[in-house]
Amino acid sequence: MTPLAPTIPSTALWLEDRDRQGELLPAWETVDHFVNITPFREFQHLESLLAARLREQAITYVPHGDPGDESSVDKLEPWRLDPIPMVLGDEDWQLLRQGVIQRAQMWSAMLDDIYQDMRLLRDGILPPALVLANPGYLRAAKGWQPQGGSRLVHLAVDVIRGHDGRWLAVADHSLGLSGMGHAVENRAVVARALPDLFACSRVQRLGSFLENLKGGLESLAQSAESPRIALLSPAGADHPHAFEQAYLARYLGYEVVEGRDLTMRGNQVFIKTLGGLQRIDVILRQLSDLRCDPLLVDGNGDGPAGLLAAAAAGGVAIANALGCGLIHHPGFAAHHLRLCRHLLAEEPILRSPDCHWCGDDPGDGQGWYCKLEGDQLRGVDASGLSAQQRVSFLKQLRLQPWAWTRCPALVPSRAPTWNGGLLSHQPVRLRLFATCRNGQWSVMPGALTHVLAGELPQPAQLWQASGAKDTWIASQQQQEDLPAPLALQDPLALRRGGVDVPSLLLDDLYWLGRYVERAETIARIVRCALGLHADQRDSDSDGARDACLNILVSMGAVGELEEDEEIDERLLISALIDTEQSDSLCMVLGRINEMASRVRSRLSRDAWRSLRDLATRMDEATIDSERRANSAGALCDEIIDRCAALAGALAENTVRGHSWNFLDLGRRCERAVNTTLLLQAAVGPAVTRTHLEMMLEVADSLLTYRARYRGRLQPAPVIDLLFSDDTNPRSLLFQLQAMQRRFEALPRDQQLVGPFPAQASAISLTALVMSADVIALCTDQGAALAKSLDHILTVLWGCSEQIALTWFNHAPAHASREAPSWSLLKDS
Repeated sequence: MTPLAPTIPSTALWLEDRDRQGELLPAWETVDHFVNITPFREFQHLESLLAARLREQAITYVPHGDPGDESSVDKLEPWRLDPIPMVLGDEDWQLLRQGVIQRAQMWSAMLDDIYQDMRLLRDGILPPALVLANPGYLRAAKGWQPQGGSRLVHLAVDVIRGHDGRWLAVADHSLGLSGMGHAVENRAVVARALPDLFACSRVQRLGSFLENLKGGLESLAQSAESPRIALLSPAGADHPHAFEQAYLARYLGYEVVEGRDLTMRGNQVFIKTLGGLQRIDVILRQLSDLRCDPLLVDGNGDGPAGLLAAAAAGGVAIANALGCGLIHHPGFAAHHLRLCRHLLAEEPILRSPDCHWCGDDPGDGQGWYCKLEGDQLRGVDASGLSAQQRVSFLKQLRLQPWAWTRCPALVPSRAPTWNGGLLSHQPVRLRLFATCRNGQWSVMPGALTHVLAGELPQPAQLWQASGAKDTWIASQQQQEDLPAPLALQDPLALRRGGVDVPSLLLDDLYWLGRYVERAETIARIVRCALGLHADQRDSDSDGARDACLNILVSMGAVGELEEDEEIDERLLISALIDTEQSDSLCMVLGRINEMASRVRSRLSRDAWRSLRDLATRMDEATIDSERRANSAGALCDEIIDRCAALAGALAENTVRGHSWNFLDLGRRCERAVNTTLLLQAAVGPAVTRTHLEMMLEVADSLLTYRARYRGRLQPAPVIDLLFSDDTNPRSLLFQLQAMQRRFEALPRDQQLVGPFPAQASAISLTALVMSADVIALCTDQGAALAKSLDHILTVLWGCSEQIALTWFNHAPAHASREAPSWSLLKDS
């Protein structure tokens, strides 16, 4: 590949891989050599490989927005990772590391003062309006000391190198883990894709920092020997930061919880688990201050009500403490120099941009202005306003000067980037991460480097990211993460199982199991019906096809049919692609995607990949308008294959604990319902040989039947195989017995006498099916069978409600006066 031209930077531009004379920097030599010897097609392949791995993990990002921005779900874009890393030499790294530590110490001291004695305001170091009129100032957090002693436990700092080569800190984030999951995943993906380059570059590893992060959080729970730590996440699997929060939680060994998972008892926070309420010692929050406690702002919030009171009483440690969002205000940049000198008696290592807080002087309305509203920034280029707009803006500026900060337009340095098939220098911004453990700050030896897009120069708060880079800190020595010696580690008690899984996570796993099974059943029925429609041998085929359609209607995959409505392949294909029908295949797959995202922290990488392959299949699906039946049949084949792959991945890689119990319980309950619906097709005078073949094909039991009965089709043997054969994994009895085994493995309330309500239902149905005389059921055109199947469906519907009341709601189960409808079951 043609090497990058060693252009000598102008006074308005700095290239990260070059010095002022245009010579290559030593830290970049290995990467530069790799770029120059790698063929163009190899780079294209590498770009595709990275993109594929990121798609597997469903990694997304918001091009523009603060970490606490809960309003940017619609702005999500696929994560784009540049194969060329950002490299920092030792001199730059030491300056950045020391600068971030100094900045963390300064913010920590400022927050402690503001929420305690307010000497900074009394002594005139900070203007009162900058603090008291700051949207991030939390009055309810004043006057108490957080458990563990420190309000600021971790911090993220955005830095750039200016046109003069000096590093600037352009933003600070109190939600200090925002972006860290992406940075860690970037490292894992790039290291796997470029193993030789990574090894030759002697990159500093991240393991020691992550151990410090864990140790620092554990030290906050001073009274707990084995503290329970939970990551409090915004509600919703489609949140912009859902991936990295699940990734970090799984990496660190913490539980991801939402506000609905938590409850308060006497100024203590508890998580609702299968075994009851379990106390949380430390909350690692990824919610902005005002979203953590609904009692803070008009009852709105995603955290548990009363969280701030519990923290003030010492019932729980929160990292970072509520109120740290104060530091987001860009107005502090104008007072950064004074703060650093006063609090630390030091000159700042990382300076802030030359901002002007309008509370000191409103100014003349020229240039860029930024305003903090909650946890979000909005900007105005006052110099580009019309005369009328300028008058309106100046009026607002003079009425609320403390709300506005004039920020300079900046030009960040540029780094080598593979950009759409071209090698060029693009502007970059680095996000550095710091954590505090026992009063000592450490900085992650790496960063999340954003490649910036849009028009430059402009204020840093308005930059948009178009992609990311892994960040390598070059070292002179080979790097190894040295684990703590086993002899120095505290011994762990051996464990099996565990009942401390959040109840709502088990609820999601249960419904994930149901939806996966539902998707497979719909695909099997549609595939069979399309074959019958194409066959058109006789009226028997039409009758069996109509029976398939009736099952799809019962499942909600197809809407109710008009009395004289013509049944054609278009109607059958609608069961796959109709977005207006609540339980069509595409809608069920959408729910699978949602549930999978919610339980991601509990899934292995292979299981997650299998789920993603299944859930995203409809995104790739196309139905050929001229060969619709063939295209739809091929799609059904793919769905069935992917369901089988997922079932294998889960069966072979999931520990048989309570997560598995509820996942499998959902599958068995759903298959029991669907098998019962299928058996109803064998009832009535119109049942023919084709009906029976259809039932066996949908239940994947045709081969077994032929082996047993030499292909002679009769109702009783077919009903026996699908109804009461406990050796057939597709039979109703097999599902009921599997449900009983799952119930028996669940923890019991010591005060409960007898089986659980849902377990009692499964026992009664098992006894009914085992004692049934199949031959007698099939007499009189299956009238007795129809009555039994109706009863079984009613009990199965009630069983699902009983499962929710017993294990998911932490509320006493009450007998239902009537069986819940199918629509209530599927939408719960």
